[in-house]
Amino acid sequence: MKYFTLLQLNKSVQKLVHGINKDFWITAEVSNVQLNAHCYMELVQKEGERIVAKSRAMIWASQLAVIGVKLGDNLSDLLKNGTKLLLQVRVTFHEIHGMSMVVSDIDPSYTIGELELKRLETIKQLEDLGLIDLQKSLEIPVVIQKIAVVSSQDAAGFTDFMNQLTLNDFGYMFSCTLFQTAVQGEKVEKEILIQLGKINSDDFDVVILIRGGGSKLDLEVFNSYAISEFIANMDIPVITGIGHQRDETVCDLVAHTAMKTPTAAAEFIIQRSLIFETRISSVFENILGHANAIIQNQKIVLQEFKGGISRNAMNKIHQEKLTISNEKLLMTKNLQFIFERNKSKVNQISKQIENLDPHKVLKRGYSLTLKDGKIINLEDEIIAGDPITTITASKEIESIVKVVNQKK
Repeated sequence: MKYFTLLQLNKSVQKLVHGINKDFWITAEVSNVQLNAHCYMELVQKEGERIVAKSRAMIWASQLAVIGVKLGDNLSDLLKNGTKLLLQVRVTFHEIHGMSMVVSDIDPSYTIGELELKRLETIKQLEDLGLIDLQKSLEIPVVIQKIAVVSSQDAAGFTDFMNQLTLNDFGYMFSCTLFQTAVQGEKVEKEILIQLGKINSDDFDVVILIRGGGSKLDLEVFNSYAISEFIANMDIPVITGIGHQRDETVCDLVAHTAMKTPTAAAEFIIQRSLIFETRISSVFENILGHANAIIQNQKIVLQEFKGGISRNAMNKIHQEKLTISNEKLLMTKNLQFIFERNKSKVNQISKQIENLDPHKVLKRGYSLTLKDGKIINLEDEIIAGDPITTITASKEIESIVKVVNQKK
């Protein structure tokens, strides 16, 4: 039986593969990306969540530089785990490491097209759940004062936003709290969700989500279903200022208010304060005008009242003086009459009292009988042997009672 060693077989396969000597354009999803001088990765194809094909791939440093010049900042966004790419590859085979693919070019238009399809699918999902306009039903305060800012403190967009807000021409003051998150990289989605989850609607008037420009791929995280769905369900208004002039992200679509740039988002807040101040000033001017008119009218009325009151007062005083004078005269006459009448009564009573004087009674032949120094009344008890005193006009007679006869 003829047989081959593993090395012989691998070298034969290597020879066959090298004989192909041709580049192929393939679509695949990248995973396990390791980007240093060279870029190493795995290319996979999935059906649902199941991997149906996989191969190692690499981009050598020299070719990576060429692709980098072509794609610019998009390159780092394309070479992220989970991104679907259209790549130009050449198949190689090594007797030890086996088959791999050397990448010579990347076409970003395919990825962007795939992302747009995914964006449309996300929008459709949100529409089916009734989440697209949910934020629009929330009411933004007339004056926005307490602001939760979700961004990176190192992002140019954050600096633009804060400068525009704090250095406004009107001297308005705002309270801003930064919820720090990355704005690029593989962990952006997770970090944004964490920071949004920390915001308490009782502590803030609005949430500002800002980035500050970038390529279409840079902003792809803001098409995330997870972030968009979270924003739609928040019970506090969200304002976006992601910073892309041409394209609307899904986060822009579900937010209460979408502004093109962080600066525009800050200006939106400032303008609300200015509109409120203008309205208040207008109302104040109207109130002041009405108040001045009322004051002037009342001054005229008061002057008229003053003249009328003065005349009426003098007339009233004169009338009251006459009334008092008449009442004084009448009172004097009444008092004299009362005095004379009471004087006559007093004289009569004096005569009656004088006639009842005991001395006068005694002089008329009457006497008084006393027991123990007190006049004896009908109710007093007198018994035989009691000493009594009889008083006449000229004598006091001491006696002892012998017999008491009761009259019927």
